[in-house]
Amino acid sequence: MLFENRCAEKGFKPLHSHGTLFKIERYFAAAMVPLIPAAYFIHGREMDLCLALALTLHVHWGVWGVVNDYGRPFVLGDTLAAAVRVGAYIFTACLLAGLLYFNEHDVGLTRAFEMVWEL
Repeated sequence: MLFENRCAEKGFKPLHSHGTLFKIERYFAAAMVPLIPAAYFIHGREMDLCLALALTLHVHWGVWGVVNDYGRPFVLGDTLAAAVRVGAYIFTACLLAGLLYFNEHDVGLTRAFEMVWEL
């Protein structure tokens, strides 16, 4: 409380705003609404790449939100909280690598979605 009052007196601004990131996440999620159905009709490496990047970023923001909510140092301790944050980035990197590998060495995401719907 005392620190907040001193910051307000001196006119310090926060380093970053979580509100801006939240808006970007919402706009991005809204942009994904037409992307998913378009992937059913448009096949190719470009669409597979767009889907892989969009899904990875969307999942990363979701996992990062959970990590920020439940993986705080106050709850887990400094060491475990740092490990959980690093784990979130490792998970995101593995997800992107797996999707890109699937796109390059298998049928790709768009064709895979089509094959699932053909069942």
